[in-house]
Amino acid sequence: MIATLKDRLSTMVFAFRDKETNRFLFRITNIGTHEKPDFKFVFTPKESGILIDTSEKKRKDGCIDMYNCIQWTYMEYSYHPDGSFLCKLPEFPIKKYLYDNPEGVGERRCPLKEIKDVEFIAAVEIDNYSLCKKFLPAPQEVHMTCQNNSVFNGDTFNLLIYIKHRDFDINTFQHPLAISYVCRGISETLDIGIYIQKVERKSYKHYNEKLGWVYQNNMNRITPIRSCSKELVLSSLRGFVFP
Repeated sequence: MIATLKDRLSTMVFAFRDKETNRFLFRITNIGTHEKPDFKFVFTPKESGILIDTSEKKRKDGCIDMYNCIQWTYMEYSYHPDGSFLCKLPEFPIKKYLYDNPEGVGERRCPLKEIKDVEFIAAVEIDNYSLCKKFLPAPQEVHMTCQNNSVFNGDTFNLLIYIKHRDFDINTFQHPLAISYVCRGISETLDIGIYIQKVERKSYKHYNEKLGWVYQNNMNRITPIRSCSKELVLSSLRGFVFP
């Protein structure tokens, strides 16, 4: 798929097909230019629920500490040309969490123009589909809706988001348990890729005649992937998604 974001503030939206409904996953906007990109990722409309890790010390493996999480409604990430990578929580009640650098204060990851292979952005766990709001594309938006009745059947799935160099080859496929897509041309030299994998539901659920399936866990999770976790993620999918 070609997804050229040539103009400033040009936008692409990813969604998934849940039965007869398209549901929002995330939006990427180029706030720079096609030659010198500057990316913003938005993961939720303001009515949705996500978990925010408020741990004082970040885990070395890049995972979040579930005992130090609170629920919030809106999050965006930004990946700037110089490698600055920030998590932003507009209107968050704790001021020090309005901006967070997952790499550490003053640290940067690979500058966008120097990416030669792949840079991982975020891991998202979708546990409750209803928190992913119905998506109706705007006329000016490029959009991609993932469809796979086996993966999107109401059970939990994980989403991996990454940026790659256009010459770094990866495997794209549709499988009953997983999906691998690449959208080419988000900048002069960069593509955006996603990998979606079905997982066993971790939360307790029961059936109510009026409400249908009711889940104990009603929150979805978004976790930034730090640069120190790059090799771990690559190795876990090497030979399947990555070379």
